[in-house]
Amino acid sequence: MTVPQLPLEIVNEIIDFVAASFTSDSDPLSAGSDNDHKRASAFDMDIDDMATAASSNNSLRSEMKAMSLVNSDFLHLCRPHIFREIDVGFGCDKQASLHRLRNLSKFLQDRPYLAHAVRSLTGVFPNPSTVPSNESITMPNHDHSLTNLLDLPNVTSINISSFHVHDDAAMDFSGYSNPSPSPYDAAFYGRDAILARYLPQITSFMLKDVEDVPLVPILSSPTLATLILDGCTVQRVSEIPSPNAVGTGFNLLEYHGKGTSGNSLFLLSLCGNLQRLYFDSDSGYQSDSHLLDDARLSSCFTAMPFNELTEAHFAGEVEELIRFYSEAGRRGLLAFPKLTNLLLSIDTDEEMLGINGDNALGEPHIMFACMSALSFLHLTGPSIHLLDIESCLRPCQTTLQSLRIDWGLTYIPRNGSIPHLDANLYSLSRVINSLSALQDVQLSIHLGFDLDAPKPPLDLTGFAHNVHLVFGEYRFKPAGSVPPLRSLKLEVSLDAYMYRAKEVTGDMGVEDGDDMHMWSDIGEAPGGRWAKEKAIAQYREWLYSTAGPMFEAQLALIGNNAPFLYTSEVLVPH
Repeated sequence: MTVPQLPLEIVNEIIDFVAASFTSDSDPLSAGSDNDHKRASAFDMDIDDMATAASSNNSLRSEMKAMSLVNSDFLHLCRPHIFREIDVGFGCDKQASLHRLRNLSKFLQDRPYLAHAVRSLTGVFPNPSTVPSNESITMPNHDHSLTNLLDLPNVTSINISSFHVHDDAAMDFSGYSNPSPSPYDAAFYGRDAILARYLPQITSFMLKDVEDVPLVPILSSPTLATLILDGCTVQRVSEIPSPNAVGTGFNLLEYHGKGTSGNSLFLLSLCGNLQRLYFDSDSGYQSDSHLLDDARLSSCFTAMPFNELTEAHFAGEVEELIRFYSEAGRRGLLAFPKLTNLLLSIDTDEEMLGINGDNALGEPHIMFACMSALSFLHLTGPSIHLLDIESCLRPCQTTLQSLRIDWGLTYIPRNGSIPHLDANLYSLSRVINSLSALQDVQLSIHLGFDLDAPKPPLDLTGFAHNVHLVFGEYRFKPAGSVPPLRSLKLEVSLDAYMYRAKEVTGDMGVEDGDDMHMWSDIGEAPGGRWAKEKAIAQYREWLYSTAGPMFEAQLALIGNNAPFLYTSEVLVPH
């Protein structure tokens, strides 16, 4: 019996439909795509979405491989989707990798339509710090058997990772140098050759666990729009790039730094088209504000630095970031006229900041004074309570529409006041009635109770007074005389922590130990788990039955006759 054949056009539509179901909204590397209008705000952006995209690509290839088995028509039409992304890296077994890459190169050479279908390259290469200095990570290409992998015309995306080479790794290396997209020798194949060949044409580039990343030559790419550094270290910037490099390159639209040290705000300031800038809580920054004094700098700026920035997520060791922006602001080299969404997370430990004195955060109000269009602001991080809220919000009083603040503090009341929290609430009360565009406010307060200390007296006098100062005016002032607040959400979470660790024994005996942050971090002694869990349960029961209702009562008062949508919640693990 002959199986009826579908018209080729129908087969093509089926395959395109299936492919679209995997690829729509799944490529975070596609800067300037049609999905830009669907982009979440900076507050919701998480670089880990890259994992979702990679999973989607793998699922697409698996689905296409299965469909290609239907018949020859399906095979021909599915293959371009299968080869849309190819692996061009190599591992410890150099001979096996060389054999695979030669086969792949020959396969694409014999099928030009598949070579033209390749859009993305991925590759894992050895970490240079684990390779002896007299060895290399290149493969011989004297016979040009791998050259076809360096001649794919439509590649627009590259994703390169590094792995550690152990002493017993079976690799044949010689003459390694740090990754550098300089002119390459076609007789050798490796990471340097791939970067040198494709940087002039790619629009998106991701590096993972790569050391000593040379930002200047990468940013000099005339086409690069999105750069993602995940777990990398960046080469120290000692001088400004040439005007020619800045003039032809530095066209970046989006930059992500996740767990990356040495991020250079100076080099990013030269990217005149930069629209989105994201750092996470493990980010570190170079001290490169001194480069702003270079007399040659004026020839590099085609517009005011960060003039096109619309979304930003500033996190990690932001004291250095704030210092750079403050210095740039003083020199008249800073403007954020289009920045509407900002998340600022102060992640450096308070004790570490204290080492640098009372002015460890510098002058963030200078940075905020340049944000003339800021509409959505999220303040968070373990040390956000050190920020002077009033001085930072006042420059945004005519534009700010949405405000979210997350505080995380230890509950140690003093004379009816909760240090830092009440000071922050009071600072907010002094400016909130000036925020004429403000519509939505969310305050999240996490209070940790020290499990190792006696239960503190629950004196919420200062807390209640300052919450009333912030929001009570909305109830008692005449209509039309206060900002048009639309919604308010107050959230208080209470939990028990151990700030002074003890070794918990089976008979509940204890001994002083080292400072720890949470009970869950303590090593398990015999019977220790039971003792720990019992202590936590008892303390949480007190929080649930006694402390929680007291906070609920104070929060509920705000909702009486409130002319805005009001929700409040007290969260206690139970």
